[in-house]
Amino acid sequence: MGIMGIAFLYILIISLQHCRATDTLTKDGQISLEQTLVSANQAFELGFFNPGNSTKRYIGIWYKDVPERKVIWVANRENPLSVSDTNSSLTIGNDGNLRIQDGEGNIIWSTNVKVQFNETTAKLTDNGDLTLNDTISGSILWESFDYPSNSLLPGMKLGTKGKTQGTSLLTSWKSDDDPAPGEFVLGLSAEQPPEAFIWHGSKPYLRGGPWGGGKFIGIPEQDSGYSNVVSLMPENPQEGAYLTINRYNSSHIRWLYLKPDGVLQLNYWDVDHNIDTNWEAPQGPCDIYGYCGAFAFCTDKSSTCECLRGFVPRSKDEWNKGNWTRGCVRQSELLCEKYGSSLASGKTKPDKFSMLRRVKLPDHHQYFPYISTNECQRLCLDNCSCKAYSYVEGIYCMIWTKDLMDIQQFSSGGQNLFLRLAYVESGKSKFLLRTKLGSFGLV
Repeated sequence: MGIMGIAFLYILIISLQHCRATDTLTKDGQISLEQTLVSANQAFELGFFNPGNSTKRYIGIWYKDVPERKVIWVANRENPLSVSDTNSSLTIGNDGNLRIQDGEGNIIWSTNVKVQFNETTAKLTDNGDLTLNDTISGSILWESFDYPSNSLLPGMKLGTKGKTQGTSLLTSWKSDDDPAPGEFVLGLSAEQPPEAFIWHGSKPYLRGGPWGGGKFIGIPEQDSGYSNVVSLMPENPQEGAYLTINRYNSSHIRWLYLKPDGVLQLNYWDVDHNIDTNWEAPQGPCDIYGYCGAFAFCTDKSSTCECLRGFVPRSKDEWNKGNWTRGCVRQSELLCEKYGSSLASGKTKPDKFSMLRRVKLPDHHQYFPYISTNECQRLCLDNCSCKAYSYVEGIYCMIWTKDLMDIQQFSSGGQNLFLRLAYVESGKSKFLLRTKLGSFGLV
């Protein structure tokens, strides 16, 4: 082979190496408009994109080789580039941080972490995580999994709103064409046990009920449900719990996706690179938080509202017109409110409890772990402010002293709620009564 032939072969090899997909970005490299990072097993791809009909450009991560591109993370969702800017790039700066620069060299996004020796590389993993790595210590200095967009993947953590994981929340896009933070946020509540919430702005939009040792008890399990897919870590959290997607020893990838309209989907990607949805919420009006107002419940079959026993509509005119949001009020005064301490001396009969079956328990519970069913009922009966209680396997005792809000009755599943009634409302139905200390029966 002549000198010209060798030179041509050398140039060809260098060109092929340059064009070959890589999962790593170094200081002497960059990602420009026509370049991408691809994870080692071709699962994920990172690069510039402009969604839908948008005139803005972003750096994002998406599933590779899926016909309909599903972007699962966006770096500069609040600081987009213009599509007319053809010289923007993703690089590692002299300070060791990942940064996006526009065509004029302005930094519009950066990982902005302290790097001791400024010797770093960035890598796109087969989990869909973009990591900034210290090449000297080998430690991860920053990772995209700590800053979710609208998707929760296996390996990510969905945190507790208001706690240390306050940044680990899912935030919807504004629209399918605009990945800027939208109106809906998914996370866990700070109470114990935690509940899964979607908030619309600052208001609750959808509530999953407390975590009950394997699932959220306010979301009834279906044949193709979610409880074998998600886990709460740690299982018995005291503070700072987080939700994860379980890993599978299969080629199916599952992830939670929060749509711009507040719908939460559990999607999966199979071996044929098809994406499908096997669960989503809300599934009807009853799932919307507070659809029936206080002291009322929504029935799955009819999507209509009914007052709890012993309660009447706050406004009969509004109720008859199908406007249920103002809820119901108690019809008769509780004996403990009327007679106070005389109840304890046995001068009058105690209030009673009516059982409502197969329900999503109300919001704003107080939690009393590791006490018995009898102790739970006694705790509620001895507190005139207690409006209801429930004893759930895997959770133990919960009582409610605030307005009973966001109750839903399911056709199957759910829990039993014991509602406090005034004695005069008991009629001839069966109620749990307190007869002797630690002894209860049916009448």
